[in-house]
Formats: sequence, structure tokens, C-alpha cells
Amino acid sequence: TGHFGKWHVGGLSKIIIQSEFPGGPSPYSPPWKNGFDECFSTESMMPLYNPYYHVGGEYGSEDYRHLQTVPVEPGQQTGGAPWKNLY
Repeated sequence: TGHFGKWHVGGLSKIIIQSEFPGGPSPYSPPWKNGFDECFSTESMMPLYNPYYHVGGEYGSEDYRHLQTVPVEPGQQTGGAPWKNLY
């Protein structure tokens, strides 16, 4: 069995608070401790695309691109939205 998405049953880490919601960490209770064989889970939110990469115009413009279609070279600066690194 598998769980893919936002996990609401407990925390995914014993030491890292992965949610930006106030309060302490949730009790440790990840999918693999609840009978799931496979998982791709998050406590809060995470991009499923490269948030550092942005090409095209602004959101809603004719040349706006939601999906990455051009490879990013190592070290390339792209002007994408910053994503908070919680680790």
C-alpha cells in the first residue's frame, strides 16, 4: 500500500518541524509506521516542480510557462521564486 500527498496522522520526523504552523512538532507517526509500504508525503506544503526555475513571462501572461521545459545548467541563476529551506 502507499500514501502520496499531505500526511495528517502525525509527524514525519522526530527532530525537524516540517510545518510552518505554530506549536511543537507533531507526535512521530509517519506512514511507514502506520502500515504503508511506499510513501511520498509532506506535513505541510512542498513544490512538485523546481521552484527555483522560472522562464517566460509573469503568471497569466501569454508566454508564462508553468512546467520546466528548458534544462538548468549547474549553478545557473534563474530568477525563480525562493523556496524556504527548513532543513
